[in-house]
Amino acid sequence: MYNCNAYICMYIYIFTMGFLHYFNIFRLTSLIDNYGAVMSVAMIYGFGISFLTYFYAVVTGTTHRMSGNVVYDFFMGASLNPRIGSVDLKMFAEVRVPWFMLFGLSVSGCVKQYDNYGYVTPVSQRTFCQYTS
Repeated sequence: MYNCNAYICMYIYIFTMGFLHYFNIFRLTSLIDNYGAVMSVAMIYGFGISFLTYFYAVVTGTTHRMSGNVVYDFFMGASLNPRIGSVDLKMFAEVRVPWFMLFGLSVSGCVKQYDNYGYVTPVSQRTFCQYTS
């Protein structure tokens, strides 16, 4: 049975980001200022989790529906539901980290614009339509 706790994690993440930024422990603008380094670490972390789960499944013999193509099997996952306790590693690495990172970078960009200009520009419908047509 899957333990759906994403919304609780998101609220904790938002509260923690706000708390750290408000008390100047960790400024949110540092995420957008160090965008390259943050994304590099996030990608290395993601590939590291993928390597660990793939090789763990191969070594322990818990592989599931292997195709024989190492590259395909690596990206699709060798084990069905790799877990540490109740934490699903695939879900954590492929959904939680990237979506929280995207949210954090978006908020960081807004805070940076507010610090520099005193306001945050909205995305107008006209601007949005220009990029989608």
